[in-house]
Amino acid sequence: LTPERRTRTRPDGSVLTWQAAGLDGALAAPWLPFFMQWDRPDDFPGSTPVDHPLGRCSLAWIELSTPDPARVARFTDRRDLPLRIVAGEPGIHAIGIATSSGERVLRP
Repeated sequence: LTPERRTRTRPDGSVLTWQAAGLDGALAAPWLPFFMQWDRPDDFPGSTPVDHPLGRCSLAWIELSTPDPARVARFTDRRDLPLRIVAGEPGIHAIGIATSSGERVLRP
């Protein structure tokens, strides 16, 4: 995978910059992962403090099926990713969100 440079301007005028890899593959086969690395980690939009009715939330796991588990494993081996491979139609089946009041499951 070859990283490509990406940018976007926030409504306040500040510019975010990062590198991304695997986007073309993920667009063609949505069960494939893609990767992003922020040039300034403090700029990561997901780290912006917000008030949420469920309190603090974080990704617990992602459940997906793929016609090519070995291909997904090449991207995810040796990484501590909360990925669950299951049988079924290729794609994301569910996402687990850890909250202060317990785990919530999102399904498409």
